[in-house]
Amino acid sequence: MRTAVFAIVSFGVLSALVTTALLGQEAEACTGLRVHLKDGTAVHGRTLEFGAPLDSQAILVPKGAAYTGTLPENGKGLQWTARYAAMGMSPGPYPFLVDGLNDAGLGGGLFYFPGCASYAAVTAESATRSVAPHEFVTWALTTMGSVSELRSAVQTGAVAIAPTPITLGEISGVQPVHFVFYDKDGTSIVIEPTNGTLVVHDNPLGVLTNTPEFDWHMKNLHAYSNLATVQGAPLTLDSVRLEPWGQGASLHGLPGDFTPASRFVRAAIFSASAPVSESREDAVMQAFHLLNNFDLPNGSCGSPTPNGVAFDITEWTVVRDPVAMRYYFRTRENQGIGYMEFGMFDPMATAAVLKPLPMKQVFTPFGGTAATASGSVAR
Repeated sequence: MRTAVFAIVSFGVLSALVTTALLGQEAEACTGLRVHLKDGTAVHGRTLEFGAPLDSQAILVPKGAAYTGTLPENGKGLQWTARYAAMGMSPGPYPFLVDGLNDAGLGGGLFYFPGCASYAAVTAESATRSVAPHEFVTWALTTMGSVSELRSAVQTGAVAIAPTPITLGEISGVQPVHFVFYDKDGTSIVIEPTNGTLVVHDNPLGVLTNTPEFDWHMKNLHAYSNLATVQGAPLTLDSVRLEPWGQGASLHGLPGDFTPASRFVRAAIFSASAPVSESREDAVMQAFHLLNNFDLPNGSCGSPTPNGVAFDITEWTVVRDPVAMRYYFRTRENQGIGYMEFGMFDPMATAAVLKPLPMKQVFTPFGGTAATASGSVAR
């Protein structure tokens, strides 16, 4: 396990730190979903896929931290102070959240949205309320306490997303992303930059993947209205009785590839049909089991690059529990489930606190303890 080293990073220098492989590569296979509990609350989680090793770190953004959004040509955008603390994942040693949970119970993250994301040009009027695409999750989780509050802020124009380009080696450009957020009860919205406007969609199934637009995915579900999770009666053709050859025949035709459309269908069916959980621990485990279905095998999903082929892999999987205030995670290198709590970070921090994730798998002998195998963030 790596030694947990604290780092304090000033958000005032973010414009000089606009880098990291995540923001320069296509991470196109992320999948998000939700699990309900009998007490009326929910947990929610997602995978993050990427075509190269990504040095993600645990991050805490404390209350009172000061931020400045970045604009094209290193311009300064929206300035705000964090009303809420938020914890989650940062792509490498950079002081912003790509996914997280705040101490009011609002959780969510960004997903890649290539070919569809459309940001409005920055104007003199919009500059002071604009953030870069990769800063939007940090803004939302540090200033908004609920889905309804976030919806209102977006729809009334309190925030805009600037087409701030990122340059890293041979890769440069504005990163195309859209977003999903959840309340404690599982109420969810999707926010998409469409035709220069931030559009808010109700997300009744709590699912999100990637391109195309969210409305398209919801319409596409109608093509699978024949699917069921319980076996139907045998079919009789004249005198011939046709029995299913095995369990799962009712889901025959369920798309099994890793395209965003197919993953959306699977995530919708699996999460909606999952039993309502009795306890928070059961819900967290149920969410991880569901997300297992979207773990990309290395070597299965490649894209041509100037240097050969880059294969997307599942870098990490997380589950957010907004009631227990725990952010569960596992990484590709460490399949033990760890978790973060706000108390695990420096309580005196005034800016972002970053900690490396445990990247070494611990194999526990039969009958032994797994105290060090879970990968919890060290204090």
